[in-house]
Amino acid sequence: MGGTRDVDRRGMRAVKLSAFSVAMVFTTGLLWLVADTPLFQLSPFESPVVNGVLNYQLSAVLVAGLALSLTFGFAGRVRLSYLNLKRRGALRPYFAQPGGGRWESDGWYLGLIMVMVVGMVTFFQFFSGGFTFHWAYIALVIPFAAMNAFTEEVIFRLPYVTMGDNDTDSRVYGLVMGSVVFGAVMLFILSQTP
Repeated sequence: MGGTRDVDRRGMRAVKLSAFSVAMVFTTGLLWLVADTPLFQLSPFESPVVNGVLNYQLSAVLVAGLALSLTFGFAGRVRLSYLNLKRRGALRPYFAQPGGGRWESDGWYLGLIMVMVVGMVTFFQFFSGGFTFHWAYIALVIPFAAMNAFTEEVIFRLPYVTMGDNDTDSRVYGLVMGSVVFGAVMLFILSQTP
């Protein structure tokens, strides 16, 4: 009798994981859609490039909210512990440190590095539309970078890692799905760039 229950549970987990994966792929498609047609049409700045980035980032944060809602709905509140800013303990991957990294120190450094790298990319995006130097535009680089880093983390990594931990006995699902979806989107973006 116990073996039948285990098979039933594994089957339900597989169905749940499949439904979640499909829902997240569609959510990722929404991100692509709002990149082409943002939900907002705000124009507070003189630069159409800066206005475009603002409208995309605001729209993308809403898509990230949908991804969080789906993750919460499928995995439950307990598994959203990855969003805990006070997390402590071992950090994976270990980055070749003896004993591994620590969330309470290295996690913050990694987050800041991500924001800085994305900030530099965001800054150089402004040049594509005939960027003219303005202090307000420079001040927007860090908030835009933080919004972008948050959005990418919530759409491309957090859902798959959370569901992998929640519904499998392996981290392979999170690693593979996050990498495949992110890689496919980046490949598509690069193929569209002239």
